[in-house]
Amino acid sequence: MHTHLKVFITLLMPLLLIQGIPKENTFHKAKVSKTKIAVNNIPLAKINGKVISLADVVKELDLRMYLHNPEDYKNPNLRFGFYKESWKRQLDELVHLELLRKEADERKLKVTDADVRQELVSRYGNDIVKTLHEVNFTYEDVKNSVRNDVLAQQMNWFGYINKAFYKIGPQTLKTAYDEHVAANPGTETWKYQFLTVRVKDKVKADQITFKMKALDPSNFSNLQSLKDSLISLFSKEEEFKISISDQLSVDDKSIAPEHKTLLASLPIDTITSPICKLQNNEYVIRLFQLKDHIKSEPMPFSQMSDRLRSELISKVLDKDRQNFFQRLKDKYGYSDEQIYIKIPEGFEPFSLKEE
Repeated sequence: MHTHLKVFITLLMPLLLIQGIPKENTFHKAKVSKTKIAVNNIPLAKINGKVISLADVVKELDLRMYLHNPEDYKNPNLRFGFYKESWKRQLDELVHLELLRKEADERKLKVTDADVRQELVSRYGNDIVKTLHEVNFTYEDVKNSVRNDVLAQQMNWFGYINKAFYKIGPQTLKTAYDEHVAANPGTETWKYQFLTVRVKDKVKADQITFKMKALDPSNFSNLQSLKDSLISLFSKEEEFKISISDQLSVDDKSIAPEHKTLLASLPIDTITSPICKLQNNEYVIRLFQLKDHIKSEPMPFSQMSDRLRSELISKVLDKDRQNFFQRLKDKYGYSDEQIYIKIPEGFEPFSLKEE
């Protein structure tokens, strides 16, 4: 149980809230000493005879943010952003915790002090007490928060997590892999250049095409040397335009079909024979040189199975988690309307104020 529990704990626990902590550049920096967060404290929920207020939510958010990153916690702008991002999720977690307490009491499940001490040391080391004096937290605050987390871990495991592993069998994984490959097939990348000659006169176009073939493009290592040799065969007075493209790198979905047809059977670093076409009242003669053809196959199943399993289990857990807590609400006679207190219209839970 413990191995699987550790793997998936981040999918389930309130500690997910720390992912909502914004990076420092998300909010404008403020003068920390002159900026404070005003909390418009009101009751938000009532369950198990306990009223959960915005202050209760903020206390839990403060504790988690501080333990995650004390320096970010000291910046009121970052903390303000975290509050706004996370307060509703944290409220749900506190409501769920009360449901889990009721279920744990019925199952006579207890969290021991030894369990709490072990988790405290695992998360924060032995120096946690030394840092708490910097903020208005006590060791009891941290211990109670960890105790709640351990209780939630154990109850969630028995409630729905352990069942999720049995829902993802070999055939489910294979189907998921086939769907992934269908949506993400192997790719091909074509790297090539082409030489272009443009001329108005059909007779001149035929002459140039003939001389190109006579030079035998397959004997040249690059288009520049072919261009130089071709130019040397004509006098300076003859009118035609000649150019070489930059090297292109085009994936299989984007390459022009006619280019792909020419390049598909061409060996690397080989130049094609000239092709002449009439385009926009001028004759265009082109030769292509394939520089590289890179094929990328889909990642094999053996390398993707673990990732796919995690993704599938995560989806199952999200759904099963919702169903689990709805069952607990039904079991103990609660509806969301009974639990959550209606918030006044236009309610702003937090604001930044300059002292």
